[in-house]
Amino acid sequence: MALFAEVVEAGSFTGAARSLDVSKGYVSKQISQLEERLGVVLLRRTTRNLRLTEEGERFLEYCLEVVDTAEEGWRVLQNRGRQMAGPLRISAPITYGQLFLPELIQAFCHRYPGVTVDLVLDNRAVDLLGENFDLTFRITENPPTNYALTALGVMEDVVCAAPSLLQTFDPPGSPQQLSSLPCLLYLNPNRLAVWSFKKRRKVELVEVTGQMAFSQHSALLGPLLRGQGVAKLPEYFVREYLDDGRLVRLLESFECGTIPIYLVHRKLSEQPPRVREFVRFAQQYIQPG
Repeated sequence: MALFAEVVEAGSFTGAARSLDVSKGYVSKQISQLEERLGVVLLRRTTRNLRLTEEGERFLEYCLEVVDTAEEGWRVLQNRGRQMAGPLRISAPITYGQLFLPELIQAFCHRYPGVTVDLVLDNRAVDLLGENFDLTFRITENPPTNYALTALGVMEDVVCAAPSLLQTFDPPGSPQQLSSLPCLLYLNPNRLAVWSFKKRRKVELVEVTGQMAFSQHSALLGPLLRGQGVAKLPEYFVREYLDDGRLVRLLESFECGTIPIYLVHRKLSEQPPRVREFVRFAQQYIQPG
């Protein structure tokens, strides 16, 4: 339809071919096939010019509407692309940010070259306004109530240990048996010494002990792999080590806890396009299904 409109505007097959950078024969063939599909003659061809038939004049009206709509769509998308520009300042928990966000941000920046992203990794609950952040990833059961939230899924905890530790200690058959094992504690912000387990809606709280506590999962991983204790960690953080056998999952019949993951932001209708688009992009990237 666009080619037909171009032929009419150019006044000849030759002019349309030159404008579209194709051969005159290609243009002629396309018009002939179009007329054959429609079952009508659109153009009367003479040695000097082309003349629209009555059917051609009516069809041209529809073609011009289609071309105008397509051009408007092109302009809208171009403007949208130009609007996707400017800085984004994002905060995220350290481990989650290290493992998951670099690829997400790389994909977003590839799609929108005009956007620049600063990712600040910090386990604190940052203040969006006070610290000039556009967005923050939060893994928490108590998300802030003074901002908008976009749910991104849940984080599952697992209890695990190195095979070398299990050569000295028997694998626990119940959560209560953890109290007799050396445990590696996660310090954020307090020394967490009570682990929660759930089975058939029954919740068990177990007080565990250990000499060492760490404020970052990456620091805890070394002692864990060396068999110096049992740890309760996010499944995504130890998935690689469980898969290759460097760690063994314990108490598999128990749920060790799930914590929601949120993207926290101000009201999206009041934010620039790059913020709104990042929220949509992150949702689709993290939850593609």
